[in-house]
Amino acid sequence: MNGMYMIWTGQAGFIFESPGGVRIGVDLYLTDSTERLCGFRRLSASPVRSEDCRLDMLLATHGHEDHLDVDCLKGLLKEPETLLIGSADAARKANESRISPERIVSLTPGGKFEKMDVAIEAAYADHGEGCPEAIGFLLSIGRIRVYITGDTAFRPDRMARAREFSPHYLILPINGAFGNLGSESAAEMARFIGAPLTIPCHFYMFREHLGDPDAFYRIMVKRVPISQTCFLSPGKVYEAGPESIENAHV
Repeated sequence: MNGMYMIWTGQAGFIFESPGGVRIGVDLYLTDSTERLCGFRRLSASPVRSEDCRLDMLLATHGHEDHLDVDCLKGLLKEPETLLIGSADAARKANESRISPERIVSLTPGGKFEKMDVAIEAAYADHGEGCPEAIGFLLSIGRIRVYITGDTAFRPDRMARAREFSPHYLILPINGAFGNLGSESAAEMARFIGAPLTIPCHFYMFREHLGDPDAFYRIMVKRVPISQTCFLSPGKVYEAGPESIENAHV
């Protein structure tokens, strides 16, 4: 396989598999923990069960419940070699959940980690004063480069490194609440980054989180024709190879 496999699990969660077989979970929210912890009830069932996941790495952009799911954390880390790689607050939350410190890697912007054909670099994110340690991820998965912004506002003065990374895929939130990008600002960021393929996420999970994918799509078509907007179906496996990037068009 020249490319990678990718699954959207809903909200901001994704699972990737590299050409070399490395499996990475990012911001997986698979239970109803947010209803128990902060009153946000999920509106759609998870297409993936933690007990079915076999991960080499679990990445968390920050410690909010819908990005680091404490109710299935031990299940996602059930394999003895699986590592939790994330922001400083996500690392602390993993410690509080009694995950062994040897299995936790804390990253700040510019921090890096590599395993086989996967390279991870933490990127700057601005998720507001309530979550100052949030990060994004610059992922090199085989030959494919993916920029996962994490929950963030658009701060072009602090995101030059992400633009320099020249990602093939840009994955970003569009809900426009709780300090996150909305349709307008997400399109501005997509134009700034210049990735040929943009995948919106962080919508249709909670009533309180808002998000209008159709509005985002219409803005992208008008203002960012250099990038194709890709809507993924939760739970469906997509193969992302070099050919799909070369042939990307709106």
